[in-house]
Amino acid sequence: MDASPAEVSALSVKPALRDAPPRIREIPYNYTSFSDREIVIRLLGDDSWTLLGELRGERRTGRSARMLYEVLGDIWAVQRNPYLEDDLLDNPKRRRLLVEALRHRLQDIAKRREPDDQQRDAKVARLLTAAEGAVQTFADGFAVTASLRQRARRALARHVRADAICFDAFARVSHVTDATDWRVEYPFVVISPDAEDELPGLVRTCIELGLTIIRIIAILNCLLSVFECVTQDGSFGSPNYWFGIFAIFNLITIWLLRSPKAKEAKLA
Repeated sequence: MDASPAEVSALSVKPALRDAPPRIREIPYNYTSFSDREIVIRLLGDDSWTLLGELRGERRTGRSARMLYEVLGDIWAVQRNPYLEDDLLDNPKRRRLLVEALRHRLQDIAKRREPDDQQRDAKVARLLTAAEGAVQTFADGFAVTASLRQRARRALARHVRADAICFDAFARVSHVTDATDWRVEYPFVVISPDAEDELPGLVRTCIELGLTIIRIIAILNCLLSVFECVTQDGSFGSPNYWFGIFAIFNLITIWLLRSPKAKEAKLA
């Protein structure tokens, strides 16, 4: 008897692929390339991901797991969207309501605990502790961010114009691909100096504030644009030529970072 198309399709699949667990994203609002595992580890730690894996096979309704993932999804969505972060920074009431909603979900999870199963209940308790810590860190982070922005603006304004110091979401999103490694982190602030003599003071101030300096090769972009305008075929010239410019810029930055005053600021 001939096999049906569905049977033929099923037989043609390799055994390793048939037996592989389905790749499912359970954390909502995750529009990034981060997997559930990476998000859980970043927010709750490695141990929590191990606990979730152990509890996965013991699920009954899965409601507690869904509520936990909703809490992580809300936190992750805000952390990965500077526009939402700025909105919550400007609206304390909205921020308070969000944090209360997160804690309410965790309380609902706690109500669903089963003390009779001591081993399983202990795992759930550890997950709840980690999640409560993540929510508290999330709530406290807004005050920390607002305070650091105020300090940074006051300190950086000694060296550049006030409008060259950008904390707004548009500036941070616009520079994220240049300033970070594959959008792993968003920049805290974007600074646009007008002259090279402003750089030493900016470098020292960033070190004093504990900020990591990401070099944006704006001058290289300008040179590329000029070269494109003056060449007839629109090419950018020899790659070695532009790599040389990049290397020179790096050497200048390293020299600035190694200046005696910069070292003193770093040690302080």
